[in-house]
Amino acid sequence: MNLYYKKDCPFSLKIISFLHETNTLEAVQLLDCDDNLQNPHNHELESGGGKLQYPCLNEGEDWIYESEKIINKLKSKLNIQLNSPITDYTSCVFDKLILMKKKLQNLESSIKQNN
Repeated sequence: MNLYYKKDCPFSLKIISFLHETNTLEAVQLLDCDDNLQNPHNHELESGGGKLQYPCLNEGEDWIYESEKIINKLKSKLNIQLNSPITDYTSCVFDKLILMKKKLQNLESSIKQNN
């Protein structure tokens, strides 16, 4: 399985954190898609998955976008049984951080329009 991710993407970090917390990081090949459009991982993602969106889990013909869908696929594929609420808590924290980031971006956009 390949995980196409960006270091500054909170959704990517959410999945990597999940893999780390469940001790399954080695089960997935991490492919860093930096901002360089010449990066071969970006080309693989766009040609295989059809769009340049992060994160994306690729397994054979399946190209899965959306962090929760990816986490659910990983739970199923790697037979992950959660014995602790820590991972669910981390997921909740990431969701809140992502929401806060969107609100901040909207606020900044609104300020720019008013100036």
